[in-house]
Amino acid sequence: MVANAAMADELRQHHIKYWNSLLNYKFIFEMAADSLAAEKFAFYLRQDHMFLKEFCIVLLNAKQNSTDQKLMTWFESLYCSTVDEMRMQRELIQSLGISNNSNSAAAPATLNYVAFLRKVSQHLQRTLK
Repeated sequence: MVANAAMADELRQHHIKYWNSLLNYKFIFEMAADSLAAEKFAFYLRQDHMFLKEFCIVLLNAKQNSTDQKLMTWFESLYCSTVDEMRMQRELIQSLGISNNSNSAAAPATLNYVAFLRKVSQHLQRTLK
């Protein structure tokens, strides 16, 4: 865990202008200022949930197609932590009293992320065999 934190700090320092530019995004600014509308936050959570569902599929495919035990264990661990994150998202939406409308349409950015994940998954299936 310490190595991951050190690596994150090093990456942030090398890309500080991009890191600082995140503070200029309205969503982040509103969240930091405690002025983000609950429905806007819920929309973000729903979109992230759609992405994470697809990410889980990629992780399971990668695990099933891997022959390296360490890699398989890593994919499984990442899958489990992603499932936990999705559970926390559902609990958060419920605790905020916001409708968990799982039939929400995916936003264009979410569709792009999902399309990318599907391409990665196909590539991993070919590469890991």
